[in-house]
Amino acid sequence: MSKTLNFVKKCNKLKNNILLIPGPVTTSISVKNQMKFDIGSRQHNFVDNIDKIRKNILDISQVSSKNYSCILFQGTGTYTNEAVIGSFPYKSRILTLSNGIYGDRLYDISKKLDFNSTIKKFNEFEKIN
Repeated sequence: MSKTLNFVKKCNKLKNNILLIPGPVTTSISVKNQMKFDIGSRQHNFVDNIDKIRKNILDISQVSSKNYSCILFQGTGTYTNEAVIGSFPYKSRILTLSNGIYGDRLYDISKKLDFNSTIKKFNEFEKIN
């Protein structure tokens, strides 16, 4: 049995909530404490919170909800990037500016989706100007 599965079983016996997150991410105590509450996706407070988040993102972007909408994706950044690239019109030409693994991944996704893609690589320790 894996170490992770043993850990999960121990937590369940202790009735502790656990938060499993991908990647090298630190999670603050305040976030962990919020994970103790179970809110269903059809509950009014959940729907209200999602609406507020969508509105706030449009406000931060300084665009009107008359012309724009914010669509939230549940998943990794790669999942979201693939969804965005996959929504481009067929035969689109894509130029990826890459200064590291994430730019390289965008290029790989665009090639797998059969777009006419080009990549321009930059030093990973310098901001693309």
